[in-house]
Amino acid sequence: MATERPGNSSAKAGDGGRVVRPRGSAFCLCCGALKEAPEARCPQCGFEPASPDEYARSLVLCEDFQLDSAELPLDAEALDRLREKIVAKVPIEWDEAMLADVKSHVEEMERFSKWSLPLLLGGLGVLVAGAAVLVRAIFF
Repeated sequence: MATERPGNSSAKAGDGGRVVRPRGSAFCLCCGALKEAPEARCPQCGFEPASPDEYARSLVLCEDFQLDSAELPLDAEALDRLREKIVAKVPIEWDEAMLADVKSHVEEMERFSKWSLPLLLGGLGVLVAGAAVLVRAIFF
């Protein structure tokens, strides 16, 4: 039987009556409500992950975040158990090795994004300059 989750007005029953979470959504680390993305502000309590630890925990609470080295994503039942603990204000014993893997992955992606766009734009600049030289040589 499908269960209603706080903040999940857009969820729909899927195969076997299980509630299907929208892609990319995650549970709020503070109140357990469903929010649109791990980094998003919670529509119920207003919590927004601010530290690397909070962001890593929020990614763990996302069904779509995949990181094989940390055995993520967790299955739906494990996510529901974590959400129930959050709602009940029961402390969660987080797997520190898993969180370290997630934080390391996030840092790696941030480093990659800082360098990939400038390199891509630099490469495009070289292509445009080369094309301009070629056009000038052919037509002028």
